[in-house]
Amino acid sequence: MRLIVNHGRIYHPSIDTVDELESAIAQSPNVRVLNGRRPDTLILGRVLWELYFRNLLHPNTLSLAGSLQRIEDYFIALMGPRFNNCLPHFALSASKHIYLFDAWPSSYDQIVKFMAHFRVTNLFVSSRQSAQRLDKMSSSTQVHWIPEGVDPTRYHHKPSNQRRIDVLQLGRKWDYYHERILQPIESAGYVYLFEKVKGQLVFPSRHEFINGLSDTKISICFPSNITHPDRAGGVSTVTTRYLQSMASKCLVVGTPPPELNDLFGYPPIIEADLEDPAGQLKAILSQYEQYADLIEANYEAVCQNHTWERRWQEMQTHIV
Repeated sequence: MRLIVNHGRIYHPSIDTVDELESAIAQSPNVRVLNGRRPDTLILGRVLWELYFRNLLHPNTLSLAGSLQRIEDYFIALMGPRFNNCLPHFALSASKHIYLFDAWPSSYDQIVKFMAHFRVTNLFVSSRQSAQRLDKMSSSTQVHWIPEGVDPTRYHHKPSNQRRIDVLQLGRKWDYYHERILQPIESAGYVYLFEKVKGQLVFPSRHEFINGLSDTKISICFPSNITHPDRAGGVSTVTTRYLQSMASKCLVVGTPPPELNDLFGYPPIIEADLEDPAGQLKAILSQYEQYADLIEANYEAVCQNHTWERRWQEMQTHIV
């Protein structure tokens, strides 16, 4: 198995999520890591992508008369359908596999076209709803739902009485909820961190991100179909933020995607009270220690069942 790694080292939480998955895969003794950012690889990849984009790269030409295709498996993890990163390796290999984050309905046709054109063997999708829909649309590629995971060893946790952030809403906040908790929470003297400028990270570095989560009592998590429905198109899925929060022993408050309770076998988060959100948060914070058992149960469940190592083991059962 050859793992294609093609992103740079510029910090962003989404890239770090990909890095966690890649690191879990790279631990396998039969995996060789390929640098997809070598200059010669980038140039050839861009040429092939341009030909594909202009419909000048016919599927029959990809076999290179059959004899030049490598039999070895190739694997790549993509944050969204950035399929140009698959090239040139996917044009030169017979067996290829993709783990795809952020497979939203607006990109389904693009995804199915690429899978068919390059004869992708397995597509692993982080969203259950998207995996089900793409499986129905695909005629050749095997589509599997593999939820997002986390590497708990990369996260820290502190005793609750040492945590300085009472409420944290990472990423693109849900304005409806945010506007109803901001003034009451801050007026009560609680510390509430959130994205103050659109697109500006709450924690600008990985170190600050890890420490920030470990310093947080309540992590607010809503799925993308609530925070930005235009992109999600009705797809509600568990993101790594839920798992990162649990690995940091935060109490998660928000809306559970349908697959979340199925994955854990119990309700692992406190469902947000949308009628009185500030009142709910203040009540939780006033009796925070009552949630210690739930926080510990979530942490143990993540460490045992929801790591990227476990997800990779499941993926390997489909790669034969």
